[in-house]
Amino acid sequence: MEKLPPRDVRYAMADEYVDVVRQLFASWDADAVVLDREKGIYADHTKVRPIHFKGEHFSVRGPLNTVPSPQLRAAFVQAGASPRGRRFAARNADSVIAIANGPSGIHPPSRRSTSLSSTSTNPCRTGWKPTENRVRWTNCSSGAAAKPCGSWSSTGLGDWSPRWS
Repeated sequence: MEKLPPRDVRYAMADEYVDVVRQLFASWDADAVVLDREKGIYADHTKVRPIHFKGEHFSVRGPLNTVPSPQLRAAFVQAGASPRGRRFAARNADSVIAIANGPSGIHPPSRRSTSLSSTSTNPCRTGWKPTENRVRWTNCSSGAAAKPCGSWSSTGLGDWSPRWS
């Protein structure tokens, strides 16, 4: 890629990539690993499947080339703050990194006009369980590298409480 595609194209690529990754992690059944040393069998091949993904940006045969971890897949973290980035985060992210200009800028998402609170970007309205929502705030006001300064974790729909680092 010689130049960075426009933001909407990058997010279309990201949506497709997340779809590929989810399918790869789902390509192993939970009981696929046999570990039968006597027979020389590591995994039951009937419980590990190719995904045959063919999209606009990616083509992946699969399956995942290693056994999934105990949590079944990697955590998805999103740091985009644009409206498209927030929609992507609401649909896909386990954790969202947001920027605040100091501790006074840290609010529950429902109180921020540029937050995940609108209908199309509120994680509670896109299938997340309220206890899974996580926003991690960073402080960039000093001009130095971003430093974690707190997070908000929802305990119920619209009920956000602070968790400080």
